[in-house]
Amino acid sequence: MHWYVQKEDFLQALGTVTSVVGPRSTIPVLQHILLEAQGEELRLVATDLEVSVETRLCLEGQAQGALSVPGRKLLSIVRELPSSTVELGLETNQKLLLKAETACYRLVGLPREEFPTFRRLEEGTRCEIPQGVFRRLLRRTAYAMSHDETRYVLNGVFLSIQRDEITAAATDGRRLAVMEERLDHEVPTPAEAIIPAKAIRELERQLAAKEGRVGIWIDRSQAGFELGEKTFLQCKLIEGKYPDFRTVIPPQTTKVAVVETQGILHAVHRASLLGADRPCSVFLRFREKELEVSCVVPDVGEATEYLPADYVGQEFTIAFNAQYLLDPLREIEGESVRMEMTDPYSACLIREVGTPQGVGAFLYVLMPVRLSQVSGKREQGDPAG
Repeated sequence: MHWYVQKEDFLQALGTVTSVVGPRSTIPVLQHILLEAQGEELRLVATDLEVSVETRLCLEGQAQGALSVPGRKLLSIVRELPSSTVELGLETNQKLLLKAETACYRLVGLPREEFPTFRRLEEGTRCEIPQGVFRRLLRRTAYAMSHDETRYVLNGVFLSIQRDEITAAATDGRRLAVMEERLDHEVPTPAEAIIPAKAIRELERQLAAKEGRVGIWIDRSQAGFELGEKTFLQCKLIEGKYPDFRTVIPPQTTKVAVVETQGILHAVHRASLLGADRPCSVFLRFREKELEVSCVVPDVGEATEYLPADYVGQEFTIAFNAQYLLDPLREIEGESVRMEMTDPYSACLIREVGTPQGVGAFLYVLMPVRLSQVSGKREQGDPAG
């Protein structure tokens, strides 16, 4: 049984699913992707048992049959095939035939029955959101996820769907990123979920190349994401209760500064170059109408830069982990940011100027670094969990 596919369509479909395939899985079939021909359509599925991706493409002609083959190997072969049309065939000895012009390959596969069962999640709470909006939700929060496996509930992005609002939040215990957007419809049943880091990374990759809308399903143990008409990503949820992150958002502050986004972004980046091979802190010294950004790295040197700031009040100095300050600044699209502070030891609240508080708004809570005048030991507070 033979059929034909366009090489570029096949490559795109393989690229969609093979990123889920683990290169060193102890279960051989998890290094495979499932190819299943159904009439004029070819279905491709890959899974690591935590995250699964399915996509489809059109066949030239009718076909029936299924086989799983090594995913990365198939991708590397198809990428190098000389023709724009690829002939595929399922042979009786569990081999996949690939032909293009004078090139011919036979890949040893495994029967359909050995591949893990994948069934789309199509129940639970469901909502739809433009893919660009969902991509922004993830992009502005995912960098704050924890990588500490002892705090596993923080190893993902928290999603909350309530009526006509969707909220994404992430924290590693030292900083918190929250983004809220409004849906164009009401959801009758609210839902909350912790989406694991691997699924978040895969969603960011898939969303970067697609437009349209994304359908989101959430039930007690799984979440599903319909990315356009052909691709579906499904994942197991992280079990546990996410900390009440709203309790760490400062209800009021005493010092406010507004700074041009690109100005502070580049100044902090340049200062942090002194500690490029190690974590470093930057000092922000606010004076009337001015911000001084500085960094001192023992045995390396020091850097100082000045930029204008809308600040009125007593001179005030606060220090932050440079990378933690750069992360949100890189994602903010507005011309200016608003920094709300109280003292050098309390959380700083960063907002994008020009967006309302509440739905449609981004906020970032960052604990300052405490620098001991005696020992130089650095300590950092814990804003969540």
